[in-house]
Amino acid sequence: MALDVTIFVAFHQPDLFKDWDVCERVPLGGSETAALRLGRALKKRGARVQILTEAEQIPAHRCDVFISLRNWRWFGEGLRPGKINYLWCQDDADQPNVTPLEDQALAERVYAACTRVVMLSHYQERQWMERLHLPVDKIFRTTNGIPRRLFTACGEDLPSRPPRAYYASTPYRGLALLARTWPVIHNLVAGAELHVFSSMKVYRQQEQAEYLRLYEELRQMPGVVYHGSVGQKELREAAQQCRVLAYPNIFPETSCIAAMEAMAAGCVVAGTALGALPETAWLNPLIPPMGDAWLAVWASEVVRLLVDTDYYTTIAARNLAISESYDWDFLAERWMKQFYFDLVREAES
Repeated sequence: MALDVTIFVAFHQPDLFKDWDVCERVPLGGSETAALRLGRALKKRGARVQILTEAEQIPAHRCDVFISLRNWRWFGEGLRPGKINYLWCQDDADQPNVTPLEDQALAERVYAACTRVVMLSHYQERQWMERLHLPVDKIFRTTNGIPRRLFTACGEDLPSRPPRAYYASTPYRGLALLARTWPVIHNLVAGAELHVFSSMKVYRQQEQAEYLRLYEELRQMPGVVYHGSVGQKELREAAQQCRVLAYPNIFPETSCIAAMEAMAAGCVVAGTALGALPETAWLNPLIPPMGDAWLAVWASEVVRLLVDTDYYTTIAARNLAISESYDWDFLAERWMKQFYFDLVREAES
């Protein structure tokens, strides 16, 4: 029998979620994109999946499996719309959305109403257990994912790629540091290009003045093309023409979709050993962001990847293979098995 699966996504443009492929054309945040990708993959496995975006729909809603994306509050009120109920929250334990769960009494009420709390990395799991009182027996471990079949990069094409890098994240995660180092990188690498896909548009927020100044500074730099935020299709096509995801990240990731996409695109992740990034891209040059010299060391790795084809292709080829395990179709099978396991336990309890 097909499972009725509901994913709740708090979003102020609900009409967008009537199209499972809207993220291909419209820039969305990683959480919203993940909900669409997972929902589509579950549908391929026979589940009847719907996405709800209005909180008013929740109290009267009933389904087999209820997945709440980032919103834990109805669990705190004792609501259980599904036979089994999952809290799927990509946030680190120090983010404002979840810090109320530092209150142990509140956290215990929330977790009591959840069948599982989805954790996307060992890093996130530890943070939630230490700071937000998450019991280990409530955890469903998985990762974020990517639509691997849509990436067409292959090992034979890697050596011919030009010395091109890209950045694909919000500006506060390290774009200013990239802007500081790019002139040096450009001077050392003939014909080097940097394509910047970044803005606050994915969060439907107004750009702060400091970010507007940063974008303009980048536009004036040699070899830089500033694109802003774009849909997944355009970003994927651009990444598959690059060698490097240039990501001097200073914001701990719980499960980095940008790194997964870069690996599937045949790129090497030049990043930092922060958060869960070492769990995602462990074969890549990830520099601990500590001390005075780390940014210069990071920039030297970018230079090497742009000029040393053997170094680049060796890592990139391995990334292509590893990225298969991040495919949403593969991950959806794990979700389905967890659903059936938890439904059986619920029926027996």
